[in-house]
Amino acid sequence: MDRPAESWKPREVARLLSLVEGERRYYQEILARLPVAVALVSRDLSLVGANRSFRRLFGLRVEQIAETNLTQVLPLEGLEAAAGEVLERGETRSLETVVPTATGRRKCRVTVQSIHGWDIEAEPELLLVVDEVEAEPAPGAAEDIADRQGLPFHEQAARIEALRRLAARVAHDCNNLLMIVGGYGEELMAGLPDGSAQQSSVVQILDACRRLASLSGELGAYSKVLSPRAETIEVNGMITTLVERLHGEWGPKIEIQTRLAGNLREVNGVAGYVTKALTMAASRARAAMPDGGRLTIETTPVVLDERSPETAGVLTPGAYVRLTLKDTGEPMDAETRQRLFEPFYARQRFGLDLDVVYREIRECGGDVWVSAAPGGGTSFAVWLPERRPTVLVVEDEAGIRSLLCKMLEREGYQVLEGSNGEEALRVCFARPEGVDLLLTDVVMPGMGGRELAEQIHGRHPDVKVLYISGYTDDVAVQAASFPRGSGYLQKPFTREALMSKVRQLLKASETSPDATD
Repeated sequence: MDRPAESWKPREVARLLSLVEGERRYYQEILARLPVAVALVSRDLSLVGANRSFRRLFGLRVEQIAETNLTQVLPLEGLEAAAGEVLERGETRSLETVVPTATGRRKCRVTVQSIHGWDIEAEPELLLVVDEVEAEPAPGAAEDIADRQGLPFHEQAARIEALRRLAARVAHDCNNLLMIVGGYGEELMAGLPDGSAQQSSVVQILDACRRLASLSGELGAYSKVLSPRAETIEVNGMITTLVERLHGEWGPKIEIQTRLAGNLREVNGVAGYVTKALTMAASRARAAMPDGGRLTIETTPVVLDERSPETAGVLTPGAYVRLTLKDTGEPMDAETRQRLFEPFYARQRFGLDLDVVYREIRECGGDVWVSAAPGGGTSFAVWLPERRPTVLVVEDEAGIRSLLCKMLEREGYQVLEGSNGEEALRVCFARPEGVDLLLTDVVMPGMGGRELAEQIHGRHPDVKVLYISGYTDDVAVQAASFPRGSGYLQKPFTREALMSKVRQLLKASETSPDATD
């Protein structure tokens, strides 16, 4: 409902202005606390403002900022010309260079970007970001061993996760503030008569809200925690289909070789995500070989344990399939390899949403690495976990059920549970693919283990069954009385005995559905 201008009380207008000021201070505080050095620079390269990290890096006091020119803290050849190009073209420039800082000469990544303030009619300024990489290397120093060997990017994974959490927090608080500021702004505009001198000010507020909403939407999309529905993927078949398509699109200039391991197990993942990752990697490889070259695609089964260097990062011990694409083109530089999966970086550099693909693969329990390939070129590797067998544990004694689940999960199995037969049926039938193994107590209140197994077999006849029981003198629970292909364990039993029986039954199901215990 429209409100006349005179109905707006000074207190309401003051509150709106207070909210705007509060929002400004909020973002100032975020900028101030960032661990990366950030500064705002005018067209003549005078420092307009700098956060704490910038001042600490270059040994500046707050009162020195207004008196300092960028060339004094970054005496880099060609800096003025580069800044002018950025301002004129509205682009972003980034370079790695050795910078004299308050703590000595440091190797830093300097990124310069043009930026407009809230007043779009004002002159553009420069946003300067200085990301400290390392101390200046000694002459002739060898390249980083971890990078040369292609070890996991542990620090990169932690950095990206920290960025995701920060993006989520900023997007959440930004949306709340936008609701308040935008809502009051619309109310204020609705109550102003046409031609009011205050209309232009309110228009600026609402326009700023719309621009912030767009930015908040991008942050929200990046910070979203995905919950993909994992499926089983036959990797070699996926690679074969991809190669056929690439042959048709690329022509004879680029040779495509495949080295596909035989007898690969199916893996857990989302086929669309994995195909997207491989297609993007192949696209980047093609761009790196404009005059032709060779792309080699490999699949390799790998088993990781607690001692494997890969498990020091995001991968957990277990069985994986590694998909590797190696090209012979221009190698990807170290800076790009380190930043490839950062939000929006690959989109600006290559037009590829690799940050999104990285998160999608991670959500499926895998990982993505990019490293320098031996002999030149770039190696892009996707790790996907082998499909974990699913065990449905049914036991009416809560303590025993919990213990069995922990034992199985520790061995890498996917575990479902039910406290009785009826609940177990609901859990099992809720999965179209069923389960691989039913581990059930024989005697339970209501539906017993035998009846439960019969009903599950009616819909999923290939499910293996492992019966357990604490009874010893009942013929109904003797091992000889159970159906062919099932197993039996007498309580109490050891963890080793349980795992041995589970592995035996699951292995038998791979070779013959009628294999006996």
